[in-house]
Amino acid sequence: MGNMKYVWLALVMLYLMLATACVIDDGVAYQSSGKDRAIIRRGVIENMTMVMLKEVEVLHLPTKFITSVSAVLPNTRAEIGFRPTQLRADSAVLRWIEMGRQMEVQLEVPQVAQERSAGSLILVYRIFPGGRVSVQLEQNSEEDRQSSLDHN
Repeated sequence: MGNMKYVWLALVMLYLMLATACVIDDGVAYQSSGKDRAIIRRGVIENMTMVMLKEVEVLHLPTKFITSVSAVLPNTRAEIGFRPTQLRADSAVLRWIEMGRQMEVQLEVPQVAQERSAGSLILVYRIFPGGRVSVQLEQNSEEDRQSSLDHN
């Protein structure tokens, strides 16, 4: 009878560990706001300056998801790699090297509830001269165009 008590306790502990693992994402507890957040299909960094940006890195917080590109040519855009996922970041830190100077900016990431986001979205970071940065959620018009071509 005493062994059954330990088996029962082990099962309860296993259940609690599995339940906790479902709430943890990349080692960080994620608290849902009650609404599902938008699904992001792509990420883009746009270089709005006249110089090449090197070692561009994006750190999403609180998830601590990091993605980077080695360089972004002037007035071009570069894809940042991530799988389509729910946008869980509340803020982001962008780091890059511009003309030999290390730059860093922290900014809030826009939030859109999943039911308000028709179609797929792109997370677009724009880096402007003087170290100014913006971030926006935009409709993924390239994917929408491809989808309409596939249906014709």
